[in-house]
Amino acid sequence: MLAAGALSLLLGVGCPSEDPGGGFRTSTPPAGIRGVICAPNSVDELAGVNVSLFADDDEDGVPDTFATEGQGVTDATGEYQIEAVPAGTYVAMATVGHHVHSFPVVMTGGIQQRIDRECMPADSAAIGVYSGTCGGEENLLTTLGFEVTILESLELLTNAGQLNAYDVLIASCGMSQDWLPQDAVVAETLESFLAEGSSLYVSGDAWPLIEALDEDHIEWVGDDEEPEDANVGFGASVQVTIADPTIAEAVGGTITVTYEDNWSMIAGLGEEWGATAFGAVQTLDGTFFDEGVLAATRFPSESGQIRYSTFGATGGTADQKAVLSHWLTGL
Repeated sequence: MLAAGALSLLLGVGCPSEDPGGGFRTSTPPAGIRGVICAPNSVDELAGVNVSLFADDDEDGVPDTFATEGQGVTDATGEYQIEAVPAGTYVAMATVGHHVHSFPVVMTGGIQQRIDRECMPADSAAIGVYSGTCGGEENLLTTLGFEVTILESLELLTNAGQLNAYDVLIASCGMSQDWLPQDAVVAETLESFLAEGSSLYVSGDAWPLIEALDEDHIEWVGDDEEPEDANVGFGASVQVTIADPTIAEAVGGTITVTYEDNWSMIAGLGEEWGATAFGAVQTLDGTFFDEGVLAATRFPSESGQIRYSTFGATGGTADQKAVLSHWLTGL
């Protein structure tokens, strides 16, 4: 039979006091804060958001210094926790990709405090989208409440000054390829854009934009000299494994993606790239890839991020759209 003290420790309801009376005191959570970060629509929670605390003793809403007093990262439910926060007034900065939101935090100390839900502003990043027939990324972002600009003219791809006004550029599956005759100028423009720390997201058959930047970024199955010749994927419903553990937790580890014939297939990745999704797939002529790369991210040391996905949101399942939403908000 468990002794009273052992039973209380097992249940987590109390522990023996040190006073002579030998009574019990109720245990309390460690001093700190808990809160939730959400999308601009105030409904969807955001995973992978870094939340940092900075001292704000004069309560002017501006950090006194940029020495952090504590940090946390939101989980699959959008919740973060920062422990051992002394009493005081702080500015919290929530950051994910190019999205930044700051809000005041007053910590009384000695107890764990729950902070109100804080949602990213709709205009927290400047996002430009070349929409297409099979991507649908702009719809995901607007559903989350983010503001996006639909780009009508391809001239932006040859004008670094105009393109650099955006933090994120999305080139969607099915977008126009009429820029190809100017691929050298487009590559220079995109290099300037990335050098500013901005992010590029590409899906499906819009991959020639990545190829124009550097043919060693991603190796494609098929002939990548002509864009349509590399679209050799066999249409099927594929169980896709998500590499990021936080996103995987949010969707149950795997999602089902249905591909139509002639989708763009990845054969290999460059040194700076990492796979973010993979699954068993095959080409139209029957070549199998047991762990074919289905999405990837470049993590360079001195320039902006590039993400690529073989699938978009159009016609996708709720889980498929959830994964894409996580990737898009992380840009």
